[in-house]
Amino acid sequence: MTIRPANQHNYGALEQRVYNVEQSLAGINDGILALSAKIDERSRTSWPTLASFATVLVVVMGGMGTLALRPGAEAIERLNRQINAVDAYNLAQSIATIDRQQRRIDDFEKESRLRSPR
Repeated sequence: MTIRPANQHNYGALEQRVYNVEQSLAGINDGILALSAKIDERSRTSWPTLASFATVLVVVMGGMGTLALRPGAEAIERLNRQINAVDAYNLAQSIATIDRQQRRIDDFEKESRLRSPR
């Protein structure tokens, strides 16, 4: 048996322990890197999903707007047709009144010519 001094240690066992600690730290480091990659992947903006959602939103809102405005547009068109009919009636009445007045003027002028001495 060899007698060793009290301050000398078993360097082989110490090296093995240091190596095991290094391996454990490398494993922890790899785990942290993998977790970091997953977090980065999740936090990345999903542009295709957002674009699809925006497209669907625009189509749905456009359809709802069309459905909401159609009754109003039909009512406005109906009112315009009624206004045009009233305008046409008033124009016809005005023309008839003007024709009657013109005939009365013409008749008055004829009578005036017949009554007046030449």
